[in-house]
Amino acid sequence: MFANNLKKYFLVMRISSTPTAVIKEIKKITEDLIGKGWVVNQNFPSARQNGRQIEITWAGQSSLGPLLGGIPYAEAYKALIKVKNYNFELFDGALVQMMYQFNGNDLLGHRLCYIPKAELDVDNEDISGESSALAMVELPVPLRFDYAPHSFVNMAHPRSHLHISQYADCRLPLCSPITPNMFIGFILRNFYAKKFQEDFNTKNFVIEDVFRSRTISVEEERFMHINLHQGGAMRTP
Repeated sequence: MFANNLKKYFLVMRISSTPTAVIKEIKKITEDLIGKGWVVNQNFPSARQNGRQIEITWAGQSSLGPLLGGIPYAEAYKALIKVKNYNFELFDGALVQMMYQFNGNDLLGHRLCYIPKAELDVDNEDISGESSALAMVELPVPLRFDYAPHSFVNMAHPRSHLHISQYADCRLPLCSPITPNMFIGFILRNFYAKKFQEDFNTKNFVIEDVFRSRTISVEEERFMHINLHQGGAMRTP
């Protein structure tokens, strides 16, 4: 899922959120959403281990080529649906993928994706609580939160960043990697606000474990970026 042999890049991140905690968090997210009727199809999280290398994905995970290979969005979406290549499919057809890679308890990378249905057929007012002219327009905007320290280039490729839509070079810096609860809480509260308020409360998807290293560079902090709660973070060199 990430670059091969990440140990050679080995930006060590000592964290409070371990592989076991990440799997537990993804499993609980999946169960909570199933219990509220948000999920129509799911694959529970699974882990593959090779020595100290641990890759957390989902049962049956296969190549991500269709999403990342530059093919039309509708084709990529259909390819993912066909082989159930996701953690879960939401009631509106949106797909969620959560992937992490560790070396022992050191985080090496993550990729967290929100992939809306290629052809939207849900009234925006029903799920967001706001009526908009855009409710008449099909505008799927996929999001991808990456932590890729092995690809870091200062002011060009942040270690932790957000991709918006399919613009390859659109990378909004984040101050650190994010946990499953951070990710899913952001998606549900912002894209499904009204339904979220009806089905959940402030006790759901609480941020308990965090990645404590601050991975954003000093130069990146001088420009627009996303800052996160980290509970006493230490800056990564």
